[in-house]
Amino acid sequence: MNSQQKSLSLWLLALTLFSFSNLLGQGRMNVIASFEDEAQVSAIKASDGVSVSSSTRFPAWRDRSLEVVFPASGGEIEFTQVPADWRWREALIGFVWSMQPGELECVLADSAGNTFNKTFALKTGANHIQLKLSRPVTLDLQRMRSVKAVSKHSGTFYFDYIALDRFHQLLEERGRFDVDYTMKVETPHVPWARPFVGGP
Repeated sequence: MNSQQKSLSLWLLALTLFSFSNLLGQGRMNVIASFEDEAQVSAIKASDGVSVSSSTRFPAWRDRSLEVVFPASGGEIEFTQVPADWRWREALIGFVWSMQPGELECVLADSAGNTFNKTFALKTGANHIQLKLSRPVTLDLQRMRSVKAVSKHSGTFYFDYIALDRFHQLLEERGRFDVDYTMKVETPHVPWARPFVGGP
């Protein structure tokens, strides 16, 4: 193998490793908004009567959250600081702490003006939301523009991370990250151990 062939082989190896590392990186959660930075809070577009501010209440990712108070007539907030290309991600996920039971509609929009929406029923307290990106077939996932949250009623909500991630089946089924709690799992034990003097 001459020096030119060696150089070509090394270049192909480096390209392969780079592509593989990119593929692994796609499996990691990409947090696109956590509202730790005041600039992210200032970039939120809110409809008339909707109050938006930074808060230290109910953070799920680091130290801060986004407090949103909707008036009696409802309203919307829009976040446009999103990456344009979502093709290599499986889901949009987020965290919402709700001060009351209610509903929020999540609206995704691309740069051509196409939209896709899904309504989530929220309980009082912590809520994890997830939108599978294979469902909005009307959207151009290579040219995404914004994420909106819309409420038809009054309410106070604390938003934290908005992220692109893999799809979580457990989150889809339960609406939260959780597991089955059971007493049926057997643990290792020593069969020859003598019982306690006073009984089990």
